[in-house]
Amino acid sequence: MIMRIPFGYERMFEIIKGLQSESNIVDILEHGCLAGHFTRFLRDNGFNAVGIDIDEKSFLEDYVQKGYLINLASGAIGKYFGDKQFDLILANRLFSLESTRVLVAERYARGNLTIFPETDVLDVAMHNTETILEASLKQLKPGKFFVSTIDGDERPTATREMVERIGYKIIQFEPYEIVLKT
Repeated sequence: MIMRIPFGYERMFEIIKGLQSESNIVDILEHGCLAGHFTRFLRDNGFNAVGIDIDEKSFLEDYVQKGYLINLASGAIGKYFGDKQFDLILANRLFSLESTRVLVAERYARGNLTIFPETDVLDVAMHNTETILEASLKQLKPGKFFVSTIDGDERPTATREMVERIGYKIIQFEPYEIVLKT
């Protein structure tokens, strides 16, 4: 059992608790869960949380065996979960130019990615952000939430225009903290 909020997730948990006070939140999907510590923390605190990440090497094995960490690209959640819908979907430190640079560099180093000279990392980051937001909207229950936070020194990749075009209602939109509703 994880008793303390994992480092870097303190604000995310405050937002979740605030949303919990206005709407019953049980089922949570975490994009980019890394080792799964926050997913486990949420489960230990009464939520039915599932974490997904494209890099299963960071997963803690016992979390995988318990079935709440899944190796999956964020854009593929519809194929994996089908009609299952969530009360809240979160992306902590995922919608930033810096996180995309790290992902691109890691995948390139492993030979899993070809980079063309004209590749613009910002374009890749914006496309990934939009893909995650679109896929998430389809997996959220009506009137439920998508939450994203990033560190203050990172460049955000989600824009107001993007989230409104996709179909979200904006509850809060600050450069480093986004709360959206279906």
